[in-house]
Amino acid sequence: MINPAKKILMLNSWNMNETRNKLILLFFTVFVFIPKVYSQNNADPGIGVLMSPSSVTQGSTGILSATVGNYGNGTIVENSFRVTISVGSSAEIIGIAPGSDSRWSQLSLTTGSANSIKLTNTVGAFNSFDVGDILLTVRGNALSVPELILGNIVYISAQNPALCGSCASPPLNVSQGNASTLNDNSQTSLAITVSVIEAVNDSSYATQTPGTTGTIVGNVTSNDSLNGVLVTASNTDVTPITTGPLSIDADGVLTLAANTASGTYNITYQLCEVGSNPSNCDSATVTVSVGCEQIQAPTVSITGTDKLTCTATTVTRTATGGGTYSWNTSPRHRLKRLLLRLHLNYLDKFLLLYKLLNNCLAC
Repeated sequence: MINPAKKILMLNSWNMNETRNKLILLFFTVFVFIPKVYSQNNADPGIGVLMSPSSVTQGSTGILSATVGNYGNGTIVENSFRVTISVGSSAEIIGIAPGSDSRWSQLSLTTGSANSIKLTNTVGAFNSFDVGDILLTVRGNALSVPELILGNIVYISAQNPALCGSCASPPLNVSQGNASTLNDNSQTSLAITVSVIEAVNDSSYATQTPGTTGTIVGNVTSNDSLNGVLVTASNTDVTPITTGPLSIDADGVLTLAANTASGTYNITYQLCEVGSNPSNCDSATVTVSVGCEQIQAPTVSITGTDKLTCTATTVTRTATGGGTYSWNTSPRHRLKRLLLRLHLNYLDKFLLLYKLLNNCLAC
C-alpha cells in the first residue's frame, strides 16, 4: 500500500511535468508556427511634398514631387499604403509625370481645379528606410497667391494576405507599425502669376521685289514671346488679317500680293495665347518696303546731226532699239504704248526713260 504523503508527491510531480509540456508546446507554437511578420511593428510610413517651381504662370505646369515610403525599420508589403494629394482652388493635378516611382498606381483622380489624386503601392513593397518619389504634373488654372498643396499617407484599413502567406486570418496593414505620426502629412504651396505675351513691332524685313505671284515675306511671330520664351504655333494663335497688299495667316505667315506697286506698307496683327488663357493677347505692327522690279532697260540709240534754225524748221533723227517710235511736233516726244519716253530739246540733248507698270523708272 502506497503511503498517502508519497502519493501526493507523485501527483504533484505529474502535474508539473504536464504543465511544463504545455508550456513547451505553446512556446513551439508561438515561435515556430506564427510568422515573424505578426510581431512586426517598427515600420514608419511617411510623406514629404515639394512643388517645383513654387510659382508658375497661368496655363503653364510644374512638377509636384512627393517623397513617400518607409522611414523606419522592417518591411512594408505591397497593398499597404494609400497616398492622397490635393491642390488649391486655382491649380489642377493633370496626372502622373514620367519618372515617377513605379511601385505606385493611380487609384482615383478627380477633375478640374482643387482636385485630388489617390495612389496605392500595388506594385511593390518598401524595405527599411526605403523611399521613392511620386511625380505629378500640376497646372496653374487661375491667378492666385501661394495656395497650399496637401499630402497624406495612411495604411489601408484592411487585412493583407501578403503579411502571412496563406493564413486563415491575415493581419491588418496597420500591424506593420507607424513609429512616428509626424511625417504622415506634408504640405507645400503654389502661386499662379499672370502670363505675359509680347508681340513685337517689326520693320527689319528686307526690301521686297514684287512678282507675278504672291511672295512670302516671313513669319511675324519670329520675335514674339510668351513668358520670356519665343512663341510656337502650339501655344499661340494669330488672328488672320489682310491690309492692302499684305496678309497674315493663323500661323503668322506674312505674304505680299502679286504685282504690288513700290512703296511702304504696314499691317497690324493680334497674337493670343491658346489653352486655358485665350484672352491673353497683344498686338504689333509690321512694316514692309517694296522696291522696283529689277529689269534691264532697252538699248536705244538716236542718230542725226542737223539742227534747227530760223529757216530750217525740221530736223531728222533716227531712233533704233526698243521698238517702233512715233513723233509729233512737240519738243517732247512720248512713246506711250511701250512705256518709253523720249525727251528732245533744241540743244539736241536726249533722255530715254523706260517706265514700268509699278511706276519704277530704269534709265
